[in-house]
Amino acid sequence: MPQRTPPAAASALPANRQQGSLAVYLAVALVSFGLLAMVGVTRFGASVTSVLSPNCSTAARYMAEAGLRYARARLRACTTVAQYNTVKAALNGATFTMDAGRGLSFTLAITEDANYTATVTSTGKGCSVIAPVTNQMIDSAVNLPVVAASNAVDPTTVSVTFAGNLNEFSIAATGTSGSITKNTVTGAITFGNNVLSAQSAAWFTGTNPLCTNGACTLGNGLCAYYRVQFNPNGDDYTKWETDNNGDYGDGFVWTIMNAATNTAASYGGGGENMGYSGATVVNSTTMSILPPKLGTEFDVTRNWKHCGQLCQLDNNGNYVDNIACDASAADHMAFLFWGLKTLSCISTRDDHIHGAGAGTDEEPYNSYNFDGAMDGWDGYYARSSSAWLFGNRTSPGAQYLVRYELDRSTTPNAQGNYVYRERTWVVTSGDTYSATISNCAATHADTPTMSRTFALSPSMHAQLSKIYFGWTMGTGAYADVVKIDKFALNFKAAPSATAPTVPTGYAAAYTFDEAANATIHDTSGNGNNGTKSGAAMWGPDVRTPKSASMFFTTAGTDGLVTVNDAASLRLDSGAGTIAAWVNVRKTGSSNAPLVSKSGAYILRFNTGRTLSLVLTNGGTTTVTTTTTLPSNSKWYHVAATWNGTKAIIYINGTAMQTTTTTRTAASTTTPLLIGGNGSISFDGLIDDLYLYNRALTATEITGLASGTHY
Repeated sequence: MPQRTPPAAASALPANRQQGSLAVYLAVALVSFGLLAMVGVTRFGASVTSVLSPNCSTAARYMAEAGLRYARARLRACTTVAQYNTVKAALNGATFTMDAGRGLSFTLAITEDANYTATVTSTGKGCSVIAPVTNQMIDSAVNLPVVAASNAVDPTTVSVTFAGNLNEFSIAATGTSGSITKNTVTGAITFGNNVLSAQSAAWFTGTNPLCTNGACTLGNGLCAYYRVQFNPNGDDYTKWETDNNGDYGDGFVWTIMNAATNTAASYGGGGENMGYSGATVVNSTTMSILPPKLGTEFDVTRNWKHCGQLCQLDNNGNYVDNIACDASAADHMAFLFWGLKTLSCISTRDDHIHGAGAGTDEEPYNSYNFDGAMDGWDGYYARSSSAWLFGNRTSPGAQYLVRYELDRSTTPNAQGNYVYRERTWVVTSGDTYSATISNCAATHADTPTMSRTFALSPSMHAQLSKIYFGWTMGTGAYADVVKIDKFALNFKAAPSATAPTVPTGYAAAYTFDEAANATIHDTSGNGNNGTKSGAAMWGPDVRTPKSASMFFTTAGTDGLVTVNDAASLRLDSGAGTIAAWVNVRKTGSSNAPLVSKSGAYILRFNTGRTLSLVLTNGGTTTVTTTTTLPSNSKWYHVAATWNGTKAIIYINGTAMQTTTTTRTAASTTTPLLIGGNGSISFDGLIDDLYLYNRALTATEITGLASGTHY
């Protein structure tokens, strides 16, 4: 057994802190021991105390207590998993000798359970001149810090496999009977089952190192994979629809709900609420799912009644209320959150209306057909105008492979909020895709079918520290049959990203970290904050899920960020630099500006995927690259510099066009516009925009283009 003395106690703490900590937590034992020794001298006399002083069993008990105090303090001081593992290794099985002459020491043993509550066993020893006496004390309720509790188990090793853990999924006991069934032999769960006006849910209720009875520590997020098929039995719905006035079911929602205000019995209402939103009364108890919550709906029925008719009454005095507001008759997917009476008179119904929500860190927007494309960039997706999810209603639907990833920041942004990123991939056998789609332990590099980025307030974020996951379903008609199998889930480890090398002295910097609200903050300290408007919303960050970018597009009102004029934005010193990351969704209108200050400078993206720098000062000079950006949906770093002698355009840190020119930027009072010019908008993502009142060197541009990126 290894021996330890106070100065040599291994630790993640500095040596002086080790000794100080040990001394403090041994104080009770040593003081008590000293008092006992004094009592022994008084009571027994010198001849007796030479043999019996101090009281050996009491000394051993105090040594054991000192060991518990010391171990508890060391373990609870850990703030990272690595530190916890180091401290545990140093303490576990080690003997700490306090006074070899008097035989004072304690030995520690440490274990922890699945919930990361540690058990510390301390065996104290007293006396050496006679037979040593030992005393053992056990503390089985040492609560470790939140960080250790969330991550002491490597999250990537915590997985749930549907086929192997099917019995750990429970169907809501008060749900509509027969509307959800599971097959432990085939490892499949079936929703709907042609039950009329059904609503229910199936939640994971198992226990593993991160979950207790289904309530799981979310930590950095999760990855889930499953296979879904509508109408797997090939039922002939033609006659069925005729018999039932053509009404058929709505679909289901993959749901993550907070475990602070919900239980494994929670679910919402029927009809278009799909069990995710709304409420239903069961035995005088109102059932619903309370926010914060995250849903991914798979909907095969268009619900669009009364959209925009907020809180109007019909002739009978009943509310004519919004219902879903689906973009088209096509089968579709969309990310759902919650709304608090922003589009409906009934707050719980808001949760399933596309576009509901205030767009703030307390209430993100539900995904909707933001610009009419339905291509998933705004979190709303439809493959075609047909019933592609359901397929032919007289034959089985296609089997779709679904991968869902949630990235959750555990550190706040500059506004004190927490960034979340959702991505979903949906493919079938006829698509081209990477085999990693089904392996949540591996990175899947394919472009997501749809994605959303948003921020939550500290209170909402805290409620999502523990979650339930599963599926909800609900319909007011005869429910379709939907089979889900091959389910697997992994919890995520902390993300890592290499930051770029950003030269100092920028005039303005926009990293778009906010992911909520309308203000775009300038991080340079110059106060050049902007405001987003029109078809502009938050998108995924270029390099880390802990941040965001800005998604611009054209949708009636072009997306734009407007920054009021300031001297620091004029770049009129005779030299300047514009640098940013861009991700082009599609080649749009020509001359779509990335950054524009009318009458001074413009960096724009052209129809032919080339870049142009336009400088205006007593005339206009346009520098255009002959090099094109190779493809859409990929990140590229672009930059332009000028110094009164030459102008250079860079792509991914490499100079692609150099033009000799004395043209510089004029001093104008026009506003700085990002993502467009008020009439033409860039179509895609912009991130990490930096403006300099000097021409950066090639090395500095390379530094800006460095770091990891997607």
